[in-house]
Amino acid sequence: MPYILQKRREPLDPIVNQLLDALEKINAGAGDYNYVITSLLLGYIEFHGTRYEHFNTVHGILDCVGKEFYRRFTAPYEDEAKERNGDVT
Repeated sequence: MPYILQKRREPLDPIVNQLLDALEKINAGAGDYNYVITSLLLGYIEFHGTRYEHFNTVHGILDCVGKEFYRRFTAPYEDEAKERNGDVT
C-alpha cells in the first residue's frame, strides 16, 4: 500500500520528484516508466537476495499497485465517463 507514514515519505519524495522531472525532460513514454519500475524492483531483489520469497514479494507489489491504481484513479474515471456518455446497456 502506498499509505506509508509521512516520516518515511520525507526522504523519498525529493528523489521521486527528481525522477519525475527527469522523465518529463525526456518526454518519457511507457517503456521509460517500465524501465524505471523494473530497475527499482531489481534493486529490491539485489538488496534482499535471489529467493522465491523475494520474487513473490515483487509480484505482490506489482499486483497491489495495479489494483490500487485502478481502484483510486481508473474506476472513478470510468464512472464519470459512464455518467457523461451513458452506460453500455
